[in-house]
Amino acid sequence: MKTANCPSCGAQVAFRAAASVLAVCEYCHSTLLRKGADLENLGKMAELAEDASLVRVGSEGVYKGVHFAVIGRIQLRYGQGIWNEWHLLFDSQRTGWLGEGYGRTFVTYLKAIKEDIPPFSGLHVDDVVKLDGRGFTVAGLETARCVAGEGELPFKVGAGYDVQTADLYGGATFATIDYSETPPFVFLGEQVDPASLKLTKLRDAATVAVAAEAISCTNCGAPLVIHAAAATETVACGSCGSVIDATDKNYQVIQKIQKSPLAASPLLPLGAKGRLRDAEYEAIGFMVRQIEVEGIHYSWSEYLLFSPVEGFRWLSEYHGHWNFIRATKYTPARSTGFGHPVATYLGQTYKHFQSATATVTQVLGEFYWKVRVGDTNEMADYINPPLMVSAESTDKELVWSVGEYTEPEIIAKAFNIRKPFPQKQGVFANQPSPVTHGRYWKVFVLFTVVAALIHGAFLAGSGKKLIDASFEFPPRVERTVQTQIFEVSGRPTNVVVRSDMDLNNAWAFLDLTLVEADTGVYYRSGREVSYYSGSDWSEGSRSDEAIFKRVPAGRYYLAVNAEFHPDRVTSLRAKLQILRDVPAWSNLWILEGALLVIPLLVFFRKSAFETARWAESDYAPDPGDSSDDC
Repeated sequence: MKTANCPSCGAQVAFRAAASVLAVCEYCHSTLLRKGADLENLGKMAELAEDASLVRVGSEGVYKGVHFAVIGRIQLRYGQGIWNEWHLLFDSQRTGWLGEGYGRTFVTYLKAIKEDIPPFSGLHVDDVVKLDGRGFTVAGLETARCVAGEGELPFKVGAGYDVQTADLYGGATFATIDYSETPPFVFLGEQVDPASLKLTKLRDAATVAVAAEAISCTNCGAPLVIHAAAATETVACGSCGSVIDATDKNYQVIQKIQKSPLAASPLLPLGAKGRLRDAEYEAIGFMVRQIEVEGIHYSWSEYLLFSPVEGFRWLSEYHGHWNFIRATKYTPARSTGFGHPVATYLGQTYKHFQSATATVTQVLGEFYWKVRVGDTNEMADYINPPLMVSAESTDKELVWSVGEYTEPEIIAKAFNIRKPFPQKQGVFANQPSPVTHGRYWKVFVLFTVVAALIHGAFLAGSGKKLIDASFEFPPRVERTVQTQIFEVSGRPTNVVVRSDMDLNNAWAFLDLTLVEADTGVYYRSGREVSYYSGSDWSEGSRSDEAIFKRVPAGRYYLAVNAEFHPDRVTSLRAKLQILRDVPAWSNLWILEGALLVIPLLVFFRKSAFETARWAESDYAPDPGDSSDDC
């Protein structure tokens, strides 16, 4: 670490990173350029804009197992608000950057790129650019203005200069191209969860300027309250509808909108605080957007939530259906799956549901970008209930978010809303089905296996043999043979005749008559048996089974008459076995049918639910088409 004295106030200024060439004196805010052992005073650094970040110069953390310290910052103002780039010094003496803003956090490093970097003017959102041997998709094009800097920095920084930047995603890798120099700087890294950095020595959340600030609308004079002053770019007046620039201390009106008497009122009051997804949030903004499909307008509400720790999140509401929304960690990959567009994110596949142009029709409260009524963007929603990933794009930006379907009772409880929310209407895009037929089919298969095993055990261990008999039938001679008399006692039961014949490439027909010896009452059954085979095939069977159902008690004999192919069978030998109380296969099929009722009902209920879901999509079936493409 090298130190020198500030030429303006004499305070000691430290340069901990070898790459640092500029430092801002923390006492007098002089901008000091290092030239060897000397410091050149470039003048006073502009004041940093108050923001909601908990990070400060001096904060520490850990990234991929390596400890780092925050040694400097550049503060930039984009069209969407304030963005901080914190200069990091790792214990390995490597330097990097912690980008922070709009509820997202990135860790990046300066990277030397062999490929030619396309000019900023030649880039468009969704273009693919090759960096470091990989393809990256352009997700944002911005011209930012430097507000100020502090601490140690690796290059000269001054207020008021413009920086053109391009943000890109290549899978889980994030890239920024900084066009402030020639050739441009390229920074590669990833979006991270702030909690994973184990940050310490942060600003006290209670001291962060997010307390409510009372102002008056410069258009109509109505009182306004800014709940997150440090993070707010615009505030919309609820009385006259005017949109005010919150970054301008004169609070200039940037858009005058005549408030409609039909304007929607927030179901979640602005300023309401609650705990959701293990974080404390405050509702600070309300927006209504709409799309037009086949001449019909569909509107929904969106609520901007702010947390000093988690940043910005959204709640959306449409006809009683709610989603909790946050930015994705990286750009999902889009492709065509079996003719249907899909998006892949964090290993899950999402099916395209709808694309449309969304228009802002109403704003109220605070927003971290300069929102205006009439703003439009292109939207594409992909679903994998209860999740939905959405792409929103303009000519300057492509933003992906992931929403999770959330029951209204959870929202009401989190924000202590006592007034009932509107009842749900219809089926929403990523609403999970109330039934999951998979488990019912698993239970059905389990019971089927158990029933089959039980039935097999009965077949193997039950059935009382009444008689065995063998007969031989000569060809071209009509002959009826009969068995000895046997007794059937007890309750009415089934009597089964099992036959086994020496057929080979021939057929036979057995005429079976079960006769009650004392009364002459008889039961008849005709059975055709055939068996044919070749060198590598066979069909039919030499065995057969005839069933006489509900035979009452009595003394019986079986009369048998046989007909067979006289040219292929010289004589027909048949072995007969007569049994009673043999389990019937029909019992098993009846049981299987009964077991099948519930999973089928659940299946049809789920199918009806999915039909209602996709009826609101770009893939709604044609009313004249009975087929279901979904």
